Amino acid sequence: AMCTDIYNSLMKALSMEDAEDVTCYPVRASASGAIAELIENGYAPPDWVALLQVVVKRISAEDENESALLFQLLGTIVDAGQEKVAAHIPGTVSNIANTITNLLPSVPDPWPQVVEQGFAALVAMVQAWDSPAPDENKEHEKSAWQLGQTAIAQTFSTVLQKAWLLPVEQMEPTLDSALPPPSCVNDASVLLEFILRSITSMEEITHMKVFELVVIWADIIAYWDSWEEEEDQGVFNAIKEAVSFHQRFDSSGFFLKMLPSQSANGSQSSVISRVSSFVTRAIAAYPSATWRACSCIHTLLHAPDFSLGAEDTRMTLAVTFGEATFSYFKGVSDSPAGIWKPLLLAISSCYICYPDAIQQVLCKDDGNGYTAWASALAQVSSSSFTPGLSSESEIKLAILTLATVIERLLALSMGGTKVLQDCYISLMESCIHLKDVQEDGDDDDGDGAEDLDDDDDEEDTDDDDEVMYHRTVFSIFSLSTLLEDREHAIRIRRMMMCEKRQKRNSLQDMLLLLASQSRLLRKET
Repeated sequence: AMCTDIYNSLMKALSMEDAEDVTCYPVRASASGAIAELIENGYAPPDWVALLQVVVKRISAEDENESALLFQLLGTIVDAGQEKVAAHIPGTVSNIANTITNLLPSVPDPWPQVVEQGFAALVAMVQAWDSPAPDENKEHEKSAWQLGQTAIAQTFSTVLQKAWLLPVEQMEPTLDSALPPPSCVNDASVLLEFILRSITSMEEITHMKVFELVVIWADIIAYWDSWEEEEDQGVFNAIKEAVSFHQRFDSSGFFLKMLPSQSANGSQSSVISRVSSFVTRAIAAYPSATWRACSCIHTLLHAPDFSLGAEDTRMTLAVTFGEATFSYFKGVSDSPAGIWKPLLLAISSCYICYPDAIQQVLCKDDGNGYTAWASALAQVSSSSFTPGLSSESEIKLAILTLATVIERLLALSMGGTKVLQDCYISLMESCIHLKDVQEDGDDDDGDGAEDLDDDDDEEDTDDDDEVMYHRTVFSIFSLSTLLEDREHAIRIRRMMMCEKRQKRNSLQDMLLLLASQSRLLRKET
């Protein structure tokens, strides 16, 4: 009861109008902060919508200081209210977006604090809107939700056009750089990601100027370097959504075309190359960014349609990623660490695309670089490493890479080396691990930032599995022969001669051999 009385008094203070020459701003500012603190401490207002309406009504472009405080309160309300206010989010987004666009500076200066708070409030509304998405079976609710989704996306497009496109159009041609200021890059990326996943037709793409926004965004993040000052999760999410958008709607390969940059050097580059520049620099930024960047590497190498005359671009990206990840790995390679996993798997993604080119990268400064990476990959792929391979996509990538490495080491006459035996043991353990994961149906990706995305190359799963199968069987057969394990070699040779329809059963039988072979090798080594 006491909290309710206090809340009602604060609501009156928040709604208080100025009296002639007397401003009530200090009263409203205090009330805004107090209400936010009440909500953050678990108090639930009796009428969320009434509070929302009072706050939105008071937000205006006339008083930036007060609006900045109200944007903060609005974010708190939406975060806590969630489904209580979800139905009102499209209208609320429209109202405050008008204020934000009026507050955006017309010159390419850093945005004022009130605009930054406004973007943060929009991000809070994105999260609240996504939370209670209706079930696919509830057609009426789904239809209403989709209308709201489209309306929000259109509003976000209007805001980003004013923030990014208009300044570029109005920029003086004498200026060195025509890029808009790198303000609120993470929050703006969240809005762009929302637009990209809301698109359902080419008409919407044209109407919302999606391609134009993506080009400017890619240009901005290519030169962004505020890892310590600003969050970046929204940027990484937008990158993955941009690749998904490219797969769904970019039939002309626009993302891979060379386009003029608005940066100071004015060079030409593709959207994919600009995004990859951000990812490359993120690798060595800080640990969480390393995990996210390495996850994006697999997406950028394997999801885009590089068949559209851009295979050279893919190879350039693979080499660049390989150099950056291996350079960072060498700095942390003294003792095993959790950060090894994303780095080594990222190199693996590059390696399976272009084995020869990446081997040259690994050996460029150190002739033992290739074997050092292979040995570390074997260590990460073993059952004793923590954090171990957790998702099906990670395990498959490790299996395919280890099998390829074993073939390469055998070709280099390194059959008796410890690194080959380690790779062989880890290959077998990974095969067994994959079988267990598939049987359990447990393919969760942890916190979402670390593991590879299983959906990135979903259409190629069967082909990838077949390649993985044949390379794995070949590697095991070669090693069994080398180790003079005649019984296993004969049985595996028979498996290799089976028809494709028998592949699954053969693989299951082979896995039984792997367990005993693994134990045998562990005793020998």
